[in-house]
Amino acid sequence: MWRFLIILVFLLAAGAGYYSGLVTATSKLVTPDEINTVEINSRAKKAVVTVYAKIPPEQRQPGEDEEAIGTGFFYKPNLIVTNFHVVQDALSWRIQLYDGRSFPAELESIDQGIDIAILKVSKVTAPGVLQFGNSLDILSGQKAIAIGSPSGKRNSVSVGVVRSFARISEFPDETGTEIPEMLLTDAQINAGNSGGPLLDSKGNVIAIVDAFLDSGVAATGIGLTIPSNLAKESLSDLEKFGVSQRGQLGATLRNLSEFDPIVYKQAGLNSDRGAMIEDIDPGSAAGKANLRKALLNPNGKVEQLGDVILKVGNEAVKDKYDVIQRIAQNRPGKGVQLTIWRDKKLVIVKVIVQPRQASR
Repeated sequence: MWRFLIILVFLLAAGAGYYSGLVTATSKLVTPDEINTVEINSRAKKAVVTVYAKIPPEQRQPGEDEEAIGTGFFYKPNLIVTNFHVVQDALSWRIQLYDGRSFPAELESIDQGIDIAILKVSKVTAPGVLQFGNSLDILSGQKAIAIGSPSGKRNSVSVGVVRSFARISEFPDETGTEIPEMLLTDAQINAGNSGGPLLDSKGNVIAIVDAFLDSGVAATGIGLTIPSNLAKESLSDLEKFGVSQRGQLGATLRNLSEFDPIVYKQAGLNSDRGAMIEDIDPGSAAGKANLRKALLNPNGKVEQLGDVILKVGNEAVKDKYDVIQRIAQNRPGKGVQLTIWRDKKLVIVKVIVQPRQASR
């Protein structure tokens, strides 16, 4: 009984100290918005980690550090989500907690299509776990808080607003090609923030930080992030199946705009809108639907166009990314109607989409 009373008194005293500290800290703040930001950061940073990925020597540039740096966060007690491009091709991985402690991690699974990966830790339990919000409820102008490790400086916070949703049509190394729209924010995003959470004013994850727009001369100040609902679906697929369950054609595509206009005009097309099938993977959805690939000469130059995809369902496509993203919105086994241009005429083909093949 005395032991219980002593423990109870201790807990009450500790609690009083905590709240006293919180009151003292918040009393220095001026506005309710400042208090909200500080409170969200105080809770959320415990779930955020710095991710270190050891780069193979042959891939390092002279003077480059042997570890690439990014951010991630616990979404389950032993699972961390980060970007695929942060952990890609590394020899090993480790994470550093908000308090500076470091632990080894294992690469559990990847989803290159939307640029996320799962790391697993076994020697530590998450000091905090973040919950996902509903990205369908996000409004332009609402508050956005980014927590991460720009340049390895952990526990860094930046605050801004949600700017908009936008389609991105440039994807380095074909990573992220299946993201139909990205959430844009003016919360400051820098190298090292990749994989970290973008939070709303309730502390829920509304997106995963991915990159920032770069004009080629300097950053524009616009951060690109992966909406939470897309990330949640992928994480569920990765845990259940080890691979994303977004639909795939299994074909290599090229934009018509990459060709000299005379090439597609000779095929009877008057516009460069559409995506040509350059190659088809054996046993793929495209192969089973008898889609036709391009004919190449011995030097690899296109001698005859393959099927040109003009519509997915009832929607006209602009380029190959339109095709990839609209196919990806369908689960494996779903039938999708394609309108293609073949032998100078329109042809309707039904394709049963398949999942991406597991790569790990």
